[in-house]
Amino acid sequence: MLIIPLHRKPTLANFPWVTALLIAVNVLVYIGPQARDERALAEAADFYRRSGLLELELDALREHLLSRERPDLATTLQSLPPPAQAQLAVQVQAIDPTFATRISRTPLHDRDNPRATSVRVQRAEFERRLLRAFTPRHVLLFHEPSAPRYFSSMFLHGSGGHLIGNMVMLALLGLMTEAALGPWLFLGVYLLGGLCAGTVSVVRHLGDFGSLLGASGAIAALMGACCVVWGMRRIRVFYWFFVIFDSVRVPALLLLPVWLGWELYQMVSLPEAKVAFDAHAGGIVAGALVAATIRKLGWERREVLDESHETSALPDLYGPTRAALGRLEFARAHQLSTRLVEQHPTEREAWLLRLRACRDRPQETAYHEAARRLLVGGLQPSAKLDDDIALFEEYLNATGHRPRLSTEDLLAVGSRWFGGGRRHAAAPIVHVLLNTGEPREAARRLALRLALSALEDGDIEAARDLCQRLHANSADSEEARKLQRLLS
Repeated sequence: MLIIPLHRKPTLANFPWVTALLIAVNVLVYIGPQARDERALAEAADFYRRSGLLELELDALREHLLSRERPDLATTLQSLPPPAQAQLAVQVQAIDPTFATRISRTPLHDRDNPRATSVRVQRAEFERRLLRAFTPRHVLLFHEPSAPRYFSSMFLHGSGGHLIGNMVMLALLGLMTEAALGPWLFLGVYLLGGLCAGTVSVVRHLGDFGSLLGASGAIAALMGACCVVWGMRRIRVFYWFFVIFDSVRVPALLLLPVWLGWELYQMVSLPEAKVAFDAHAGGIVAGALVAATIRKLGWERREVLDESHETSALPDLYGPTRAALGRLEFARAHQLSTRLVEQHPTEREAWLLRLRACRDRPQETAYHEAARRLLVGGLQPSAKLDDDIALFEEYLNATGHRPRLSTEDLLAVGSRWFGGGRRHAAAPIVHVLLNTGEPREAARRLALRLALSALEDGDIEAARDLCQRLHANSADSEEARKLQRLLS
């Protein structure tokens, strides 16, 4: 089961800068110091085996694992071939430095032992190589928890997939929660929630031989905080359950028992999953409690919450408009799309639906207005040039090459396309501009730029065509004379 909030779209005004910083730190740690771990551990394992330390210390390491109540690892260690034994021995010692102290008190290191000096030297070299691995020195250890590791473990990840999954959730939750709390309270919830999540997991596994890493506990705290701070306001969420996936608006607070119940269910039903469901549950509860305190003190950004609530309270017209278009009910789609663009005047998707709804009546002003807004309206998100070009071609065909766009609009579109390397696409716009009485200077200059570009590309016919059009409509202009001289 997957439930994620998709309620707010990022803009420059509401951009979650702290969320972006946290994502950057997590990514940089993973591709920076953590990226050297695999090689460092492999080299340490190779040295451990070649130096003879593996053979000398194997029995002591097995006894140490038994004292840690890990007979499973002790048995596995005994059954593996030497290369694999060395790898497992290194992994164990990387998160259990107390073994180094224990082995230093054995007869191997007794000064009366003729090999003691050599063993001590080899052991010191091995420990130096082991310290090159970054992650083992910063994960949270169940058997030896320490305050610095509670925080450092929040920024470590076990794999690329682990990192990507956590960062996607952090981005989606951060967009909503940081806007509602502000950057500093948001950062406080993240760090305090991660600390509480790690504490819950350590208490549950107290004394166990193992470790914890990842940002999921802190992200779970954002889940709990998001539910509480948004309260009974309806937010849009995407859900995926087996083969069912859709989006729906629900009161944010209703997600709290769903998210928490799902983590508790997995914790009980999947004890061998090697996923810290207990940390997730602890993070959700911690985040919810911190957010409840923030609301009690009145520190949340009420204006952001109320503004979003007013917007989300509007009826969702996207689905009904798409459904009407799918059934070819253009009259119904026309009515719905009129209200849709009133609700969302800056959203490209709304105006695209408006254009489709008016496609059966291209003579009406509404169709031309929709095309104009899509081409020059500064809608969000911005369209790719190729999408703009395809839309303009469709518009030209529907109107019989008689677009109702102002000269300024046509110049803006043509210049943008030409500047983006789409000379061929900009040519029809220039043709329209040159065929409207006496062309303006800006139109003549754009035509000259297109013609010069065509000459550079060796497209003489396109340059001649533009020259003829310029001469026919503005024979005395400087642009027409200059182009004629070039072509002659």
